[in-house]
Amino acid sequence: MPTELSSQFTLIKEVLDAFNIIYLEKDGFEADDILAGIVNSIKDKFDQIIIVTGDKDILQLVSGNIKVMALKKGITDTVIFDRLKVEEKFGVKPENMKDLLALMGDSSDNIPGVPGIGPKTARLLVKKYGCLEEIYKNINEVDNPRLRELLTSNKDLAELSKELTTLKIARDADASEFINKSFKNISLSKVKQLFESLEFSSLEKRLVNLKDKINFKEEIPVVKKRAADKINLKHLTGGLNLEILNKNITKKIYITEFAADDVFCGIILYSGADNAYLIERDSLNESAVKKAVKELLENKEIKKSGFDFKRIYKILEDYGICLSGKFIDYKILYLILNPVKSKTTLDEITGDLLNVEIEDIQYSEGK
Repeated sequence: MPTELSSQFTLIKEVLDAFNIIYLEKDGFEADDILAGIVNSIKDKFDQIIIVTGDKDILQLVSGNIKVMALKKGITDTVIFDRLKVEEKFGVKPENMKDLLALMGDSSDNIPGVPGIGPKTARLLVKKYGCLEEIYKNINEVDNPRLRELLTSNKDLAELSKELTTLKIARDADASEFINKSFKNISLSKVKQLFESLEFSSLEKRLVNLKDKINFKEEIPVVKKRAADKINLKHLTGGLNLEILNKNITKKIYITEFAADDVFCGIILYSGADNAYLIERDSLNESAVKKAVKELLENKEIKKSGFDFKRIYKILEDYGICLSGKFIDYKILYLILNPVKSKTTLDEITGDLLNVEIEDIQYSEGK
């Protein structure tokens, strides 16, 4: 096991303990073996058991009341495997998954398989002979000389692969005493304290969304978002002394798009409460305005920050302005911190991280 992973177990257990999530550990057994033991201990107590895992080995446990939920894409697109779904997807019965994987291998689980044998051939062999042992008992019946040679010369590897994929049920991994005990009587203060120590600030704010799903001991305080500080936007046109742009903004600038109903209306340049400018779309076509904005945004010495620079860059490019220098894109940073998200908005970021609600932009022409 990589040190980078094992070193995280203590922290993982702290989070699980904070949420009263039951976990089992057993020396000499892998996680899927312990899962098999847990399922074996409770399979007669429930009409339906769903195992959540992406490990193909676990599919050999699928039976009448045991199903597996696996991820298809990301963490929200899932599939439920019952016996029919396993056969539909892999072409073999659940109990023969270990034979299929022994032949075709599974790189995600370090199962070598037999070199040269892919899923299609492995599926045909298992369907015809039933299991790995029967394949080798009838090896002389395999018509394809190359396939027969692959199987013969890699018999040890195939047997090792089956050993690796066969679940070693941890018989004393009894979970019956833990049934219905997870997620009960959770201490909100304990969870908040842990999240603060781990700097899970974004997750801490989301605890309020769990109040209807988790039995917290304490009431979750609802924090009301405060309104963003008001700033006076100067409506920048050719009639305004454009020299103030390059005079007042010399070190850093925040850039964002001004849109209405997803239609580009202009850009906002901000470098402090006294240096906030709104440049409408039509004004960007004025030579004097364009020249001033171009000099500012193409200055590599001025650091730029903003939201969705990919879109801003494309918009400005259409007006002959090429952003230069160092950039900080808050959209990218937020999505990196929240990998489960594929998109976000500026309102969401300010609300989540700053607890601030942004009001609609209002301005008077010429001011």
